[in-house]
Amino acid sequence: MAVEFCVPVRKQLVDLLNIALLHGIPPEDYYDYGLFNRPRKQWLEYIYPHELPQWHQVLSVGVSQKTLHLMTDKKAFAEEMAEHGIASVETCALFARGEVVKAGNVFSGSSLFFKPNTGSRGEGCFAVSFDSETGQYQIFDDENVLAEQDILVEINRRIELQDYLVQPLLQNHPLINDLCGASKLVNLRLVTGMISEHPDALFAALLIPCADEHNTYWWLDIDVSSGLLLHRANVEPEELQILMQRVGGRALPFWQEAVDICLKAHRLFPDLPSIGWDVAITPSGVKLLEGNFWWGVDGHQELNGPALHTALVDVYQQDVP
Repeated sequence: MAVEFCVPVRKQLVDLLNIALLHGIPPEDYYDYGLFNRPRKQWLEYIYPHELPQWHQVLSVGVSQKTLHLMTDKKAFAEEMAEHGIASVETCALFARGEVVKAGNVFSGSSLFFKPNTGSRGEGCFAVSFDSETGQYQIFDDENVLAEQDILVEINRRIELQDYLVQPLLQNHPLINDLCGASKLVNLRLVTGMISEHPDALFAALLIPCADEHNTYWWLDIDVSSGLLLHRANVEPEELQILMQRVGGRALPFWQEAVDICLKAHRLFPDLPSIGWDVAITPSGVKLLEGNFWWGVDGHQELNGPALHTALVDVYQQDVP
């Protein structure tokens, strides 16, 4: 990357020695974050991947057991949101680890989404989709429709390992589909932070599932003040650059509604300084999916520059209640 920006080899060597020996920053981060294009005074304003566990631990000091429970138990979280009138995804069922799932629990003429009741980063999630025209079911987005008995076997194999929450399979808003051309649910990641005891929107990005890679996403930057999708130059791969050119300057539907829901939800967790919210933008409005302690600060830094050069520093510098 530095070669593409015509950075002299001597400068790269000097910089790499500085960041490794003086600051303990891994050399690969020099290229991943484009530090060769940043003034040295900004190098320490990044939160680097190897620092993330300690950084999140510091910001989680004083967090209540109730908050920990609601942030890690997805069923409890959904129930708490519903109790406070916050639009979230309804629960169809909760299968305990080792429980036997029967045909009537799955094949009811609708599409379902299965996710571990505890967990993060989409690990272990899968969908069972229903085609109303053919009456057939499909799992894991395979091209070939599986027999219902085979689907049941696979579901029960998964549930032998952990508890699973079952929810309706959400659909993207038509504008999201038109813009992104995504067949899977596109996730809005909106980060809020407590500043002077009031939540504020800090960062936002649209996470579009890559068609050919499991649990991998393209991040599209969003201007939090307007909900406009932004265009960045010099991004890879070429498909992402083309996508950015197509969507740049377009506004997300239900943007203010998404911000309002996340801010309302954060007010229920005043002991948590920052939260990364996952939001679905559906044809009928927004649905709050979950909140995250670990909200991918590295991804937002690649879009916005050093995290501690943004309003996040105001969150970071405050005492945790």
